[in-house]
Amino acid sequence: GIMCGKGRAEPLICLMQIVELVRQTALSKSAIRRAKRAEEKCGAFSEAAPEWAVSGKERQERIGEKEMRKKWIAAGIGMIMAVSLAGCSGKLSNDYVTINQYKGLEVSKVEKKEVTDELVENTINSYLTADQTKTEITDRAAELGDTVDIDYTGTMDGVAFDGGSDTGAMLELGSGSFIGATDSYKGFEEQIVGHNPGETFTITVQFPSDYPKADFSDKVADFEIKLNKIYEVKTPELTDEWVQTMSEESKTVEEFKKEIQAAYEGK
Repeated sequence: GIMCGKGRAEPLICLMQIVELVRQTALSKSAIRRAKRAEEKCGAFSEAAPEWAVSGKERQERIGEKEMRKKWIAAGIGMIMAVSLAGCSGKLSNDYVTINQYKGLEVSKVEKKEVTDELVENTINSYLTADQTKTEITDRAAELGDTVDIDYTGTMDGVAFDGGSDTGAMLELGSGSFIGATDSYKGFEEQIVGHNPGETFTITVQFPSDYPKADFSDKVADFEIKLNKIYEVKTPELTDEWVQTMSEESKTVEEFKKEIQAAYEGK
């Protein structure tokens, strides 16, 4: 795990200290490659990043999303490097940050992953998604394609059910992420369309007959929804110009693909 400072530390300060700690170790290129392999072994960054991202939400809005994303990316890379140097059972620390050993994660052998075109494309798509820009919409109702922040509570016959409630959920309208339409009822997402920020309303949906949780199949449920905010989210295009903002080595899309492939192959 990771401990930052004395008492409760600001997440961004903690992250920057991790980067500084790793910088002081004078990493070589081979160490960076070991770091990428260590990420697969330890799974540290993928589990920790969401928690930090949530805790930094308000700060993100204050200083600008793009600048904050750069800090998250830099800090995340620093953390992965640190884990690599410490190993899955080692420890790295300075006066502010301690990266403790990961117990019970002995890895006898890690099979080499086949680097396919699909794997490279998916990796690039994840970078594009991470670099999205989000603009709050306040002067109109929700439309298909918007991303909304909602609170919702689901009930069946007036009784709340397990997994049917959430607060601050982010949902892209039209993505098909939530319950879809049936012959008798409209889908969850399409019933949010037309509502404005601040509205609270109730919708009725029907679970599909092939729903994974069998006892929900074909059941009708009501959801009370509060529409907190509406956002227009734009994903950058994959261009040479965008690549140059993301990579220190690549200048074109094709070079970036080769860089990612080489990273996976540990070259």
